[in-house]
Amino acid sequence: MTTTRNTPETTVPTRHQFERPTREKWTADAEHHVRTLCMPSERVSSQPADWLNADELAELQALIPAILKTARTALNRAIRPHLHAFDDEPRGYGWYDWRDALTPEQRAGFDQLCNARRDRTHLNAVVRRATGAWADVDTVTAGVGDLVHAVRTYGQPDPDTERLAELGHALSERRSTAAQEATEQAVQQEVARRQTDEAWTKQVRRWDDLDRTGGVTITFH
Repeated sequence: MTTTRNTPETTVPTRHQFERPTREKWTADAEHHVRTLCMPSERVSSQPADWLNADELAELQALIPAILKTARTALNRAIRPHLHAFDDEPRGYGWYDWRDALTPEQRAGFDQLCNARRDRTHLNAVVRRATGAWADVDTVTAGVGDLVHAVRTYGQPDPDTERLAELGHALSERRSTAAQEATEQAVQQEVARRQTDEAWTKQVRRWDDLDRTGGVTITFH
């Protein structure tokens, strides 16, 4: 008796053939290419010292820990009235049932307590990052924004808080303006480059290389 073993057919995948655009289409796509290549902020420095002068940077660095104290004072003031109202809060099993049993007024107070506690813990973390030696523009502006928001939400804004908000806004706006200008300049350069015969020849050669290597190009520097 002869046993016939059924073996599955092996299908060899065919590589997708890239449809090359016309030169006109490739040239017209220059702006889209630049704007989607990276974020505008990636085209400029991320160091705060490049967007604030020395005095402004020193002032900002001095204000952040000072406003943290103001924010923590306001948060502690918001937390204190609720501390003893929820002494029976379970720490593990039964917490959801306990919360569901609160009256609407109690639940509103408990939510305020949780929000204030969370914001206090969050502020400590963001300030540590914002005042670190390697803090970039995004980290600093995020920390400043959270600090100012906490003071405005839980306390009374003072001149120092508003000054910190001004410095944070200046830091963000100056970097953002420079990033947009750098992007527009890159667009103009790429549009001009793609209009040359040399650029088109290089692009065609690159597509030829990709076809020969199966879509993978390894470049050694």
